Amino acid sequence: MSIQILIDSQGFTGFTEAVVSRSIFNASGKFKFTASPQDSLITGADSDNYPLQVQRQCTILVDDEPFLTGFSDEVIVKRSVSQSYIEMSGRDRTMDLIDSTLDAQTVAEFSGNITLKEMADKIIAALGIKDVKVIDTVGTRKFTKGELINFQQGETAFTFLQKYANKVNVLLTTDGKGNLTITNGTTTAAEATISPAIIIDSQLMLSTGKQFNKYVCYAQSIVAADLVNIDNNRVAGNGSEGRITNTAIRAGRQLVFISDTPLPPNEATDRATWESNFRQAMGFRYQVVVKDFTHDGGKIWQPNTPVNVEDTFTGINSKLLVETVSFSQSSEGLKTTLSLVPPNAYQLKISQDYRQSLANQSAQPFAGVDP
Repeated sequence: MSIQILIDSQGFTGFTEAVVSRSIFNASGKFKFTASPQDSLITGADSDNYPLQVQRQCTILVDDEPFLTGFSDEVIVKRSVSQSYIEMSGRDRTMDLIDSTLDAQTVAEFSGNITLKEMADKIIAALGIKDVKVIDTVGTRKFTKGELINFQQGETAFTFLQKYANKVNVLLTTDGKGNLTITNGTTTAAEATISPAIIIDSQLMLSTGKQFNKYVCYAQSIVAADLVNIDNNRVAGNGSEGRITNTAIRAGRQLVFISDTPLPPNEATDRATWESNFRQAMGFRYQVVVKDFTHDGGKIWQPNTPVNVEDTFTGINSKLLVETVSFSQSSEGLKTTLSLVPPNAYQLKISQDYRQSLANQSAQPFAGVDP
């Protein structure tokens, strides 16, 4: 079990330290490898084939499984009396979508009746980005002409696509193979367990400073229509606004906002629900360091994995969702750092079972708390 880097398809394993991470909340993972002059990663390398250089194609394998596919984009060389090392870092192939800005001609070709995936495919082709596929795991609907968003000069490709992702309440992330993935937070049964036996370190942060009791979203596009009650978090409206209440937050705290993009009828409530759930996720930050790279299901840790957590120190005994995974290998051994959020953080519907599970806990950090 180890971290291996393939540089232009050639494998290297000798290094002082290696760190690689991915998150469901980011469209690009990142990696960093550090080597000393004595490490086999660079020993014997001649100037023409020196492996640690910028713009090299890199695949990071964790336990022989591809976890990140991209390019190196920074190399640091340091030499002093006390130490000498070379450090190479990089990101997913999707970094080019994040860094590149669009031109008006590309956006002008969008005339409605187009999905987020089709839009991303066209932008990737226009930029000339190679080997990046768009994988839609959700099956997002088509946008109408009236929903098209004004293009801002100098806007990056990812920022532009993110606006449309917000309209349909989905995430843009990466899959470890360098592809752009359209997804939601997983709501399936837990696939792994975190127990005191594997926990090295853990930290819990609870904050309600940016949460509210009432959320009111006014849609940019005003269309008369009736909203329907789908669950207890929805209330009747006229189609131009959406209102929800988070009963876990005291009355008197209200957030009124205008949708960042035009919305069709009835989606203002979805946008308000997404805002509430997202803020709940940001107000609940649980980070844990565990042994090795694999969980009890026999697989390496992955973002968007539902997990049963039993942490007696922080008082957590419930199902959470892995948001970020960071693997590290050094002289201290193999460690995995996980950031976890409530299981419905990136879903529209707030789980009543999850609320109840927290309410039933007797541990003081969670007494009466509904993240």
